[in-house]
Amino acid sequence: MSMKILINQNSDRVKNINNKGFTLLELVIAMSLFAILILIVTNVFTKAIEVQKKTVDEQNLQGDIRNAMAIFEDEVQRVTKHVDASCSCSEGKFYCVNVNNDTLYVKNKSGSCIVYSDSGGRLKVNRAGMQEYLTSEDITIENLDFTPNTRGDSVKVKITFKGFADFDQYITYQTVLTSTFD
Repeated sequence: MSMKILINQNSDRVKNINNKGFTLLELVIAMSLFAILILIVTNVFTKAIEVQKKTVDEQNLQGDIRNAMAIFEDEVQRVTKHVDASCSCSEGKFYCVNVNNDTLYVKNKSGSCIVYSDSGGRLKVNRAGMQEYLTSEDITIENLDFTPNTRGDSVKVKITFKGFADFDQYITYQTVLTSTFD
């Protein structure tokens, strides 16, 4: 243990100086470094939370789309031929669309008309006057296109979705559906 003795020239008192402590400058520097370290760790943690939230939002969006498309595909593949010109469709066709290709008309096994369309950015189905939405309010349809082949026995479906207010990516779903019934 080293201790220095300092004699003040103006007084006869003797002062002991202890070298074991920290100076004020050393404490300020250490606290500054600690504050910078805490700031860096906080930023990394915040970014990790943002990435996790975006991943969860994307998974929820994809789950909602898969659910809606499973219902849609199941029903659209189990349609029958139109036997008359009702339901806005020509006789002998399975799938018919409107002029803009954004509304699909089909008939189910019992002969009821089913209409799929974009309603306010959501995929809506109308089954014999009963309307329901297949997509949640969190999903917005940016583009909806139904293109039947010339025989009307299959339809190409292309839907572009955007979900959640802060989700900046689009998901495009595309498939070709053919009726499983004759």
